[in-house]
Amino acid sequence: MRKLLIPLILAIFLIIISVYLVHTLNPFDTEATREIISAEKIRTVTDFGFLVQELMSKGLVWDYINLRNFSLVVGSIAAAYVSLFTFLHLIIDKLFFRKFYQQASLGMAIRRGVLSALAILGALVSQMYGLELYVAGLWLLLMLIIELVVWKFFQPEVDPETTQDKTTFKQGVGLLRDRLRVVGKSIRGIRKGKIEKAQPANDQ
Repeated sequence: MRKLLIPLILAIFLIIISVYLVHTLNPFDTEATREIISAEKIRTVTDFGFLVQELMSKGLVWDYINLRNFSLVVGSIAAAYVSLFTFLHLIIDKLFFRKFYQQASLGMAIRRGVLSALAILGALVSQMYGLELYVAGLWLLLMLIIELVVWKFFQPEVDPETTQDKTTFKQGVGLLRDRLRVVGKSIRGIRKGKIEKAQPANDQ
C-alpha cells in the first residue's frame, strides 16, 4: 500500500507545481519574442502558434526560448509524468502480472517511467531542432531497446517466499558477461567448423 501512496502523492504534488509553473513562467524569451511578433505582425494566438511551428521546422525556435523557464516547466512536467506512470504501473503490475502474495516491482515501474519520459523528451527536442519525424521514432526505439536489455539481463530474481528481489546489480553484470561468453564460444565454434570443412576441400 505504501508503494502506491508515495508515487500517487508525489504525482499530485508535482502536477500542482507543474500547473503553477506553466501559468507563471513564460518559456519564451520576452524581448526576442516581442521583436519577432512585431516583425511578423502577429495578431492572434493562432498566428503565434503557426509561427512557433514554422520556427520549430527550421530549428530556430531555440533562439526564442528562455532555457531556465523552459527547463523548469519541462522538468516539473517530466517528474510528474514519471510519478504518475509509476503509480499506474504498480497497479497494473499487481493486478495482472503478480500472484496475490507477490509485491509489484517499484524499481521496474520507476525505470520504465524514466525511460518513457526520456523517449518523449528526446522526441520533443528533436522536433524543436527541426529534425525529421523518424528521429523521434529512433528515440522511442532506443529506450525500448534499453528496457529490453535491462529486462532480459538484469531482471532481479524473485524469492517466491519473501517476494523480494535477490539478484544484485553486480550479479546481473556477471550474468550478462557469462551469456556474452557463451555467445562468443558459439561464434568461435561455428568459425572453426567452417575452417575444418574448408581444409579438406583445399587438400583435394
